[in-house]
Amino acid sequence: AARLIAPYLNDPNSRVKATAAAEMFKYDPVASENTLGVMVKSEDKWMRLSAAWAVGEIADLSLMTLLEILIEDFEPLVKQRALASAKKAADILKTKFPATLRVKIQRKI
Repeated sequence: AARLIAPYLNDPNSRVKATAAAEMFKYDPVASENTLGVMVKSEDKWMRLSAAWAVGEIADLSLMTLLEILIEDFEPLVKQRALASAKKAADILKTKFPATLRVKIQRKI
């Protein structure tokens, strides 16, 4: 499965790339994290928004720093998606969810 998904990690379409990263996390978390890290740093707001969605879908502690970055994004749509994804991740992770991120969410609401 990872061989089939891997080419899509380089797709120029933000939705395709984010979906591939979310699926790839099951097989190769490092490749997924690297892709999402690049997306978070992108100048394209749709790449950042899609990365926020993917991180919420994955809901793994190792990716919560990416949500912390995206919650502070200057683009309102990205920030809104990051907050929604953080809430989803908090529901999934429950007590494992980082307290610092929980505080940031409360400040933004």
